[in-house]
Amino acid sequence: MGEDRWLVREVLEGRKGAMERFVREYQDVCWRVIYRLTGDREDTRELCQDAFLRAHKAMPTFRFDASLRTWMTRIAWSVAIRHLEKRRIPIDGSADVERVAEHPDEAEDLASGLVREEMRGKVREALETLPPMQRTLLTLYHFDEMPLADIARVTSLPVGTIKSYLFRGRLALREQLLRHMEPTP
Repeated sequence: MGEDRWLVREVLEGRKGAMERFVREYQDVCWRVIYRLTGDREDTRELCQDAFLRAHKAMPTFRFDASLRTWMTRIAWSVAIRHLEKRRIPIDGSADVERVAEHPDEAEDLASGLVREEMRGKVREALETLPPMQRTLLTLYHFDEMPLADIARVTSLPVGTIKSYLFRGRLALREQLLRHMEPTP
């Protein structure tokens, strides 16, 4: 928390480069949360900018009752959820047809022959087929290694609900991966 306090103070005092440090420090988590929820690169770029503008405006009210990372993740989450609500895009997978975003610029270079890289690509592909809520919570928990309590603060969801989403997300992810692993006739 000492580093958080220092950075917030630097930004609030308008120190040269402080806001840039703040953005550099939290741009990855902001991007991942928003992108996992929206599945769209252009929307994610705009929404990340909006999230950082909101964070800058709200920074004087930051109370340090959570880490700066959790606070920024919460802002990114809120911005993305509001965006999806405006567009009436379901986030929990309850729609009859799941939205699967296409990302041609993320194609894996499988020519390298590295099994690990191939597996990472398959996991990413499978993750993209999940509903936004499941893929985002899985990303926060497993890839960002965010504790359940922090995820609950970010999402305003009860820990039990988060565990349920994680459980169903893992099952769906396993199904997708098993389909990818089946030999083609």
